[in-house]
Parts: sequence; structure tokens; C-alpha cells
Amino acid sequence: MKVKKITIILTMLFIAGLVLSACATPTPERIVETVVVTEVVTEEGETIVVTQIVEVPVEAPEEEVALPVTLDYNWGAEPPALDPSLATDTTSIDVISNLFVGLTQFDPVTGEVIPYLATEWEAGENADGEQVWTFHLRDDIAWVHYDPVSGETTQITDDDGNPRFVNAFDVEYGTKRTLNPDTASDYAYVLYILKNGVEVNSGEEGYTVDDVGVKAVDATTVEFTLRAPAGYFPAIAGMWVAKPMPQWLIEGEYGNKWTEAGLINTNGPYALESWIHGAELNLVKNPLWVDADNVQIERIEGVMVVEDSTSFAMYENNELDADD
Repeated sequence: MKVKKITIILTMLFIAGLVLSACATPTPERIVETVVVTEVVTEEGETIVVTQIVEVPVEAPEEEVALPVTLDYNWGAEPPALDPSLATDTTSIDVISNLFVGLTQFDPVTGEVIPYLATEWEAGENADGEQVWTFHLRDDIAWVHYDPVSGETTQITDDDGNPRFVNAFDVEYGTKRTLNPDTASDYAYVLYILKNGVEVNSGEEGYTVDDVGVKAVDATTVEFTLRAPAGYFPAIAGMWVAKPMPQWLIEGEYGNKWTEAGLINTNGPYALESWIHGAELNLVKNPLWVDADNVQIERIEGVMVVEDSTSFAMYENNELDADD
């Protein structure tokens, strides 16, 4: 009988405690679990059953970490060069198109030439009757550097500490560099439509790279003078051999190694995260890209599998999302 009475009394006290706690000042919310605890004790020869309802703190569930949207891709081969002036194969050009902007680009649906670095362009004639194409550039595309150690992408600055944005002088330099015979570009002939392009690239006596028909009028205006009228020139102007290039880096201390991961400066929607030659090449979204919010794929993890059967087996095994 005593056992029964004690149990009833404890239960009433617990209920009263719940009522009082409901009237008290609210306390910060915490995650707890309600547990019924029953204990049998012996006091002075009497057996007592004690029943309590207690709150036990519970560890908060770990928040799910959102993984970056990643494309597992097969480049198909080792890109021989990420230098826009030297690229000759589709793999290199594919990577370069993600790292560097061109004046124009092709609409993926219609194939129409549309703005990219250039916002608009028009053709005219100079005093000598030569066709001149004038491109007007946007001024908000940053030159960036990706640090593989810290994982940070930062904007490049000039010698005075000012942020570098892609400009017409970068386009002029890149175009002239491709046609410079010292560069030994296999695709320099693509730019032979430019005035003196053939003569300069072939090393004809009396011609220097400054004679090439390209000139930055100011930071956002570049003019191309052609050897003959060409209505298709806006398509040529957007090709990899005419992309803006970082003169300060190319002519700096790294020499031909300027395209290696951790050294390269780029300006496109992606930056070069890592390049393990013969094995993998990974790109990471450039957070400083002007249209970064619309770049849905945050990482491109690319392998270099040459055999079609192997890459297809990897695709079937969900190791690849797409193949070159």
C-alpha cells in the first residue's frame, strides 16, 4: 500500500511541476528527449518504486553539407597546350574556351555569332579603302588567379595595385602574339585575313609585329584592318587564336610554364584548379565571373581516358557524366 501511495504522490508532484513550468518565463529552446525512468529502492526495510519523467538532452542532428554540382567528364586526351596561341586540338580548345573569353561566340542553338567580350561591332572603311572592323568591349570582365592551396580566386592587379579587367590592349597583344613568328603558332594562318598578317607571320623582311592590322584605340575599343573585305570576320575574331592574353604573365618569370595550375591567369567562367599531366584536369567555377549566378556546374572533374571502351564502361558505372 505504501508503495502505491508514494507512486501517486510523485505523479501528482510531476504534474504540478509541468503546470508551474508552463506559467514560468520561457527559456531558450533546446533539443531534448522525454524519458520515463522507474527505480526500485529499499529504505529502512521498505521497498519503494520511484517513477520519474525526465528530459534528456539530445545531440542536434548534423546539418547536411551541400556538395558542389560536379560534372565528371572525360577530356579524351591530354591537352597539349592551354596557350591560346599554341592550341591545335579540340581538347585544348575545349579547356581554353572555359578559361578565356573571346570577342564573340557562337549561339549553341542557332550557330549565330553573338556578343561575348564585345558588346557590338560594325564594319567601315579607312582612307585607303580597306575594310575596318571596330569592336566595342565591356569593361567588367576580371583577370583572375586561382590558388590551388587556399582554394581562393582573386582578381589580378597591375603594378599600381589597380584591379585588372580585360581590355582592348589584351586583345591586340593576343592577336599579334599569335602572328608573331617567334611564337610558332600552327594556327596563325586563321588570322591571315588581317592586313600584313601573312607578311609578319612568314617573317618577310621589312615587317614587324607592329604592322599587323589590329589596334587598341582605347581600353574598350579595338580595330581590325583586313587585307580584303570579309563579312564573316566577327566569327574569326572570337576564335581561340585571337583571345585576350595576359602579357604581364606570358613575358614574366614563368615563361612557357605560365599555363600551369597555380600560375595561370584567366578571365572566363572557370579557373584551372589542377592539371596532373596525363591523368586529370579539373576546373572550378570562377566566383568573380560577371555571370557567375548562371553557371550551374561548380566543378568539372576531368580524366584523360583515350580508349572508348574504357570511358563507356566508366559512364555505365556512373563514374562519368559525359564523354568527350
